[in-house]
Amino acid sequence: MNRKAFLLAMCVVLMWSTVASAFKLTLSLVTPLQMLWLAVATGVVILGAAAWKQQKLQPAWQLLKQSPGFFCYWRFLIQPPIT
Repeated sequence: MNRKAFLLAMCVVLMWSTVASAFKLTLSLVTPLQMLWLAVATGVVILGAAAWKQQKLQPAWQLLKQSPGFFCYWRFLIQPPIT
């Protein structure tokens, strides 16, 4: 087995195993809505940094300006608003 792949897999397992504990501790400090906004902000920063590093931020921005309705459509298709 590839040693690097094994080490990366073990790191993922160790990080994933802390999710439940971190979730419980976080909910004791903030509301679920605050936690949701923190997760959204973190995701935007990380995905934005990845797109910037791969030089795909400019094409994504141009697509957003050309058809903003497309992104709104997919947002509501994937996750309908909470009622």
